[in-house]
Amino acid sequence: MIECIIILLAVACLILATKLRMMIVEKALLKKRNWMKEAFLKTLSHELRTPLHSVCGLAEIIAKDDLYLSKSEKRTIANQILYNVELISTQLDEVMLFAGNGDGHKLQEETLSPNQLCLKCVEANRIKEQMNPKVQLVFRRELSDETFIRTDRHLLEYVLNQMVVNAFKFTKEGTVTVGCFAQENPQRVTFFVEDTGCGVPQGREEDMFNWFDEPKENYQDTELEMSIVQKIAMKLGGFMRVDTTYTKGTRIEMTMVIN
Repeated sequence: MIECIIILLAVACLILATKLRMMIVEKALLKKRNWMKEAFLKTLSHELRTPLHSVCGLAEIIAKDDLYLSKSEKRTIANQILYNVELISTQLDEVMLFAGNGDGHKLQEETLSPNQLCLKCVEANRIKEQMNPKVQLVFRRELSDETFIRTDRHLLEYVLNQMVVNAFKFTKEGTVTVGCFAQENPQRVTFFVEDTGCGVPQGREEDMFNWFDEPKENYQDTELEMSIVQKIAMKLGGFMRVDTTYTKGTRIEMTMVIN
C-alpha cells in the first residue's frame, strides 16, 4: 500500500515538474515574441518618417508663394507625393500583418516595366540628393524597355525604395545606382541598388536578412530593416542577397521569377 502511494506521489511530482517546465518555456517564448514585436514596430514606425519627411518637404515647395512652378514641375512633385503616400499605405498594411491584427497588403498583380519602376523610384528620391549634395542618385539601364513582368507594384516599390534608403544611410559621397537585369533558365529579373559607401563588414552579409530566423536583442537597425524587406520580397516570390563580388561599397539585389 505504501509503495503504491509512493509511486503515485512520484508520478504526480513528475507531472507537476513537466507542467512547470512547459510554463517556463511558454513564458520565455511569450517574452521573446513580445520584444520581437516591439522591435519590429519600433523599426517600421521609424521607417515611416522617411516618406513622411519627403511629403512634408515637397509640400513646403508647393506652398512657397514666391516660387514659380511649371505644369511639368507640378506634375513631377504631385507624382512624388503620391508615390510616398502609397509607400506609407503599404507600410501600414504590413505593420498590421506583423502585429497580428490583419492580413497585410493583399497582392494585386499588374503588368509593369522594371525599368520604369526603377526610374520612378529614382525620381521619387531626388530629394535625398538635396539633403546630401555629395551623393548622386542615378539609374543604370541594363534591361530592354520591352521587358515586362507581372507582380504587385506597391510591394515591389516598397522593397526597391527601402534598398535606396539603406544605401543613402551609409553613403557620404559618390553615387547610389539603381537598375535591373534579366536572367534565363530559369527566367528571373533582378533589381539592384549599389553604392559607394562603407560596405557591409565581411562575414555579416547573411545577418542582414535573417533577423527573424535568429532574433537578437542587441541587433543593428539595418539588420532588422532589411530582414523586413526580405520578408516582403519573399511575399513576392523573391529573395534578397548581398553581392559579395562588389567591392566599391555595397550592392544589394532582389531577384524574382518573371511571370
